Amino acid sequence: MIRALYGGSFDPFHEGHLAVVNHLLDHGLCDHVHVVPAGLSPFKHGNEASPDQRLAMARAALAGLPRVSVDDREARADGPSWTVTTLAALAAEHPGDAWRLVMGADAAAGLPRWRDADRLLVLARLIILARRGQPVPDWAENVHAVVLRDFDVPVSATDLRRRLAAGEADGLPLPPAVLRHIRAHGLYGARPDPNGGPPCP
Repeated sequence: MIRALYGGSFDPFHEGHLAVVNHLLDHGLCDHVHVVPAGLSPFKHGNEASPDQRLAMARAALAGLPRVSVDDREARADGPSWTVTTLAALAAEHPGDAWRLVMGADAAAGLPRWRDADRLLVLARLIILARRGQPVPDWAENVHAVVLRDFDVPVSATDLRRRLAAGEADGLPLPPAVLRHIRAHGLYGARPDPNGGPPCP
């Protein structure tokens, strides 16, 4: 079996993230996707939503999807989350399976600064998502990375947080369950749904 690790802050989990998961499965790039919301990233600071809330949003967005699981080990961890630690643990839990590590071209550009980057490339083959304005690193071909140049869903989490804080709700590229969760818990300064809605965890 081929498994993919797809990590990130997911702040919030939006339609672009969901499109990545579906693309991986629909195009046979893996058999199962492990979505891992980060706890405290060593490279990003000041997430708007707590690890528990970001974990809940990912679970809400992906509920019921076959061949997808949401892993809470980084969200529950004390201290920074290191991808190499997570990947090694997952590989040990699924002996004999092959692994893919999914990342955007922007993250790939900084991969040499990641902890034990060489070991990461031993544990998993990279799947790099090309993005507008962000070139794929030259070294990607040397490590036999899979580069998805035809995949680009330009959704900005920063822009989503700004729009939610401004009171927007309609037409946002968010899974409905995620939007309900955001409004029910007042995340990102979002206003409650005046029409109510189903309770959120």
